[in-house]
Amino acid sequence: MKWVMHSNKKILYQDYTNLNGDKIAELIPIFTYLKLQYKEIDRLQLLNFTNSYGTKPALNALSEAARVTKHLYTKTAVLGMTGVKKILLNMLNRITSIGAKAFATEEKAKNWLIS
Repeated sequence: MKWVMHSNKKILYQDYTNLNGDKIAELIPIFTYLKLQYKEIDRLQLLNFTNSYGTKPALNALSEAARVTKHLYTKTAVLGMTGVKKILLNMLNRITSIGAKAFATEEKAKNWLIS
Protein backbone atom coordinates (compact mmCIF):
# COMPACT_ATOMS: atom_id res chain seq x y z
CA MET A 1 0.00 0.00 0.00
CA LYS A 2 1.45 3.34 -1.01
CA TRP A 3 0.50 6.82 -2.10
CA VAL A 4 1.08 7.71 -5.75
CA MET A 5 0.66 11.05 -7.46
CA HIS A 6 -1.17 11.59 -10.73
CA SER A 7 -1.71 15.13 -12.05
CA ASN A 8 -1.02 16.52 -8.58
CA LYS A 9 -3.67 14.29 -6.96
CA LYS A 10 -2.92 11.67 -4.31
CA ILE A 11 -4.12 8.13 -5.00
CA LEU A 12 -3.89 5.30 -2.50
CA TYR A 13 -2.49 2.33 -4.45
CA GLN A 14 -2.86 -1.22 -3.17
CA ASP A 15 -1.02 -3.92 -5.08
CA TYR A 16 -2.41 -7.46 -4.91
CA THR A 17 -0.82 -8.64 -8.17
CA ASN A 18 0.13 -12.30 -8.44
CA LEU A 19 -1.39 -13.18 -5.06
CA ASN A 20 -3.64 -16.08 -4.19
CA GLY A 21 -6.92 -15.60 -2.37
CA ASP A 22 -5.56 -16.67 1.01
CA LYS A 23 -2.78 -14.06 0.87
CA ILE A 24 -5.28 -11.40 -0.24
CA ALA A 25 -7.57 -12.32 2.67
CA GLU A 26 -4.57 -12.01 5.01
CA LEU A 27 -3.50 -8.56 3.73
CA ILE A 28 -6.88 -6.86 3.47
CA PRO A 29 -7.52 -6.51 7.23
CA ILE A 30 -4.01 -5.09 7.68
CA PHE A 31 -4.55 -2.54 4.90
CA THR A 32 -8.01 -1.72 6.27
CA TYR A 33 -6.56 -0.97 9.69
CA LEU A 34 -3.92 1.30 8.14
CA LYS A 35 -6.52 3.10 6.00
CA LEU A 36 -8.59 3.87 9.08
CA GLN A 37 -5.55 5.47 10.74
CA TYR A 38 -5.27 8.20 8.07
CA LYS A 39 -7.28 11.25 9.05
CA GLU A 40 -8.14 12.55 5.60
CA ILE A 41 -11.33 11.67 3.73
CA ASP A 42 -12.42 12.07 0.08
CA ARG A 43 -9.59 9.82 -1.01
CA LEU A 44 -9.01 8.19 -4.36
CA GLN A 45 -8.19 4.49 -4.34
CA LEU A 46 -6.62 2.18 -6.92
CA LEU A 47 -6.58 -1.59 -6.34
CA ASN A 48 -4.55 -3.90 -8.57
CA PHE A 49 -5.59 -7.57 -8.76
CA THR A 50 -3.72 -8.42 -11.98
CA ASN A 51 -2.82 -12.13 -12.17
CA SER A 52 -4.35 -12.79 -8.76
CA TYR A 53 -7.31 -14.94 -7.92
CA GLY A 54 -9.99 -14.71 -5.31
CA THR A 55 -11.44 -17.11 -2.81
CA LYS A 56 -14.44 -16.92 -0.55
CA PRO A 57 -12.29 -15.68 2.37
CA ALA A 58 -10.80 -12.98 0.10
CA LEU A 59 -14.26 -11.87 -1.05
CA ASN A 60 -15.47 -11.80 2.55
CA ALA A 61 -12.45 -9.71 3.59
CA LEU A 62 -13.01 -7.30 0.68
CA SER A 63 -16.70 -6.95 1.56
CA GLU A 64 -15.92 -6.17 5.19
CA ALA A 65 -13.14 -3.73 4.24
CA ALA A 66 -15.45 -1.93 1.82
CA ARG A 67 -18.16 -1.72 4.45
CA VAL A 68 -15.93 -0.07 7.07
CA THR A 69 -13.92 2.22 4.76
CA LYS A 70 -16.35 3.28 2.01
CA HIS A 71 -16.98 6.62 3.75
CA LEU A 72 -13.31 7.50 3.16
CA TYR A 73 -13.28 7.19 -0.64
CA THR A 74 -14.92 9.22 -3.35
CA LYS A 75 -13.76 6.88 -6.13
CA THR A 76 -12.31 3.38 -6.37
CA ALA A 77 -10.69 2.02 -9.54
CA VAL A 78 -9.70 -1.62 -9.93
CA LEU A 79 -7.19 -3.27 -12.29
CA GLY A 80 -7.02 -6.92 -13.31
CA MET A 81 -10.73 -7.65 -13.12
CA THR A 82 -11.44 -9.90 -16.08
CA GLY A 83 -13.71 -12.89 -16.49
CA VAL A 84 -15.06 -14.25 -13.22
CA LYS A 85 -13.23 -11.57 -11.22
CA LYS A 86 -15.29 -8.90 -13.00
CA ILE A 87 -18.47 -10.71 -11.95
CA LEU A 88 -17.19 -10.77 -8.37
CA LEU A 89 -16.50 -7.02 -8.56
CA ASN A 90 -20.08 -6.44 -9.70
CA MET A 91 -21.33 -8.54 -6.76
CA LEU A 92 -19.12 -6.59 -4.36
CA ASN A 93 -20.48 -3.32 -5.74
CA ARG A 94 -24.06 -4.50 -5.17
CA ILE A 95 -23.32 -5.73 -1.65
CA THR A 96 -21.37 -2.68 -0.49
CA SER A 97 -22.45 0.18 -2.80
CA ILE A 98 -18.82 1.28 -3.23
CA GLY A 99 -19.17 1.88 -6.96
CA ALA A 100 -15.74 0.49 -7.86
CA LYS A 101 -14.98 0.57 -11.57
CA ALA A 102 -12.78 -1.89 -13.49
CA PHE A 103 -10.11 -0.69 -15.92
CA ALA A 104 -7.74 -2.43 -18.34
CA THR A 105 -4.83 -0.02 -17.82
CA GLU A 106 -3.40 1.87 -14.88
CA GLU A 107 -3.32 5.11 -16.87
CA LYS A 108 -7.05 4.94 -17.67
CA ALA A 109 -7.83 4.10 -14.06
CA LYS A 110 -5.81 7.04 -12.75
CA ASN A 111 -7.33 9.44 -15.27
CA TRP A 112 -10.83 8.37 -14.25
CA LEU A 113 -9.99 8.76 -10.57
CA ILE A 114 -8.87 12.36 -10.95
CA SER A 115 -11.69 13.36 -13.34
